Amino acid sequence: MIPIYEETGFDQIIAEIKGNIISDFAKKDFDNRRPTNNLQTAQKRLTETKEAMVLLSSGQHVPFMGMRTIEHLTSKIERGMVLEAGELTEYSDFLRSFRLIKQLFEKNQYQTPTLHRYTAGLGDFTEVCEAITQAINGAHVKDESSRGLRKVRSRIHKLESGINQTLEKHLKNPTTAKYLQDRLVIEKEGRQTLPVKAEFQSKINGTIIERSSRGTTVFIEPTGVSKNNDALILARGEETGEIYQILAGLTGLIADKLTEIGYSREIIGELDIIFARGKYSRRIEGKPVAVNDQEVLHLDHLYHPLLGLQAVPLTVSLGEKSRGLIITGPNAGGKTLVLKTVALACLCAASGILLKHGGNSQVPILQEIFIDIGDQQNLDNALSTFSAHMDNVAQILRQTKPASLVLLDEIGSGTEPKEGAALGIAIMEELYLKGALV
Repeated sequence: MIPIYEETGFDQIIAEIKGNIISDFAKKDFDNRRPTNNLQTAQKRLTETKEAMVLLSSGQHVPFMGMRTIEHLTSKIERGMVLEAGELTEYSDFLRSFRLIKQLFEKNQYQTPTLHRYTAGLGDFTEVCEAITQAINGAHVKDESSRGLRKVRSRIHKLESGINQTLEKHLKNPTTAKYLQDRLVIEKEGRQTLPVKAEFQSKINGTIIERSSRGTTVFIEPTGVSKNNDALILARGEETGEIYQILAGLTGLIADKLTEIGYSREIIGELDIIFARGKYSRRIEGKPVAVNDQEVLHLDHLYHPLLGLQAVPLTVSLGEKSRGLIITGPNAGGKTLVLKTVALACLCAASGILLKHGGNSQVPILQEIFIDIGDQQNLDNALSTFSAHMDNVAQILRQTKPASLVLLDEIGSGTEPKEGAALGIAIMEELYLKGALV
């Protein structure tokens, strides 16, 4: 985790947004996202989030379907594996969602013009979806999906019916019934059997297929059903072969379109991330914030996003009349919280996250944000708190350039007061000369 994320609490915001993302592939993409240092990209992200909030506020939801397993299923296809019936249904739902999502944003194009342009690139895979729907119902391959499957299932049904009729006669026969543990037909190793008490196994003409673990029951295939059981096993083998051919054909239809599906999947993944930002921003009552590349910061009654109702809204300006701001006050007075709130405002705006504020906030899109906050004591390197602070500040001084924001907590503390004050002044002057906001 990037240090400034942890020190400001931005990692908690990122974690909550990630929790709103549905698909694994979008989560992976989100893990690589960083707050942008480009003004146009920041504006675009904020607009996307605002439009997502508009749609969510109207009670509408994007019909994301089949997204949780799609990466796994795509990987199986790429490795030459055949999808099961239920997996094909999931993939069909995912492909069908493209058309539904496209229709949703077509209907809302005036409220969500940016997102509407995204969905224009979604592919149409209606033929693939229809082929899967015609052949499969949920996790079941339909009889009518092929002539061969329909014929073999008809034969299986007749064989099962004949076997059951024969076995029912055994179950209803009073003489046979007293030899049975239960009046049930039980399948063992693909063959229909009767559960016979071990001491009476010689009373039933047939083949012992299996014995119970305690040896008290033997499962006997009566002689009268043996031939039909053989035929049934062969027919079921044919059925498996027919089903495999159908599933392989449908998987092949998807495989042929994987490149096109990949383009659409990227769009769906982007929408997944945008709506995750939208859900978070809506939860904290976020509003659009203006962004600029003029290094001007103005927070208008902005609430710290992690404190909820406990937050005291912050109003502060920097960059227009002055490039530096020194905050003094008693312990537990909120000084460190101000620094964290300023950093979060910049990080969130550059990430497309809307925060709760009075409505007139604007935030600079910066090249770098540096922070020196909290107890920097480093036991591994035997550095005192003061030395650790100075080591961190020295690194900041080396890297600072124009369009940087530097946040220093208790500058010059941890040493003799006059020396610390002189050091603090020297550091701030150097940062000013380097063109940073401080």
